[in-house]
Amino acid sequence: MAGASVKVAVRVRPFNSRELGRNARSVIQMQGNSTCISNPKQPKDGAKTFTFDYSYWSHTTVTAHTHTHTHTHTHTHALSPGSAAATASCVCVPAA
Repeated sequence: MAGASVKVAVRVRPFNSRELGRNARSVIQMQGNSTCISNPKQPKDGAKTFTFDYSYWSHTTVTAHTHTHTHTHTHTHALSPGSAAATASCVCVPAA
């Protein structure tokens, strides 16, 4: 397979009911193909940034007061045939 390459895609999924029940908050930010993860328990460590071929934002923010979707980012990149896609779990931290 000379010249073959692997395309990597990551996706931040919406919170599940358990995470919503624990008032978890997302510690991931995406801009373009960059995914930034921060640890609010260790702010001095700084955020870690990773670059992927595709970054998909499927997480929706739900407020405790209104329970309505405040924003949704939609990406429509199609992966080429034969490319692999990986799904990253959303990193959740219970609210203090």
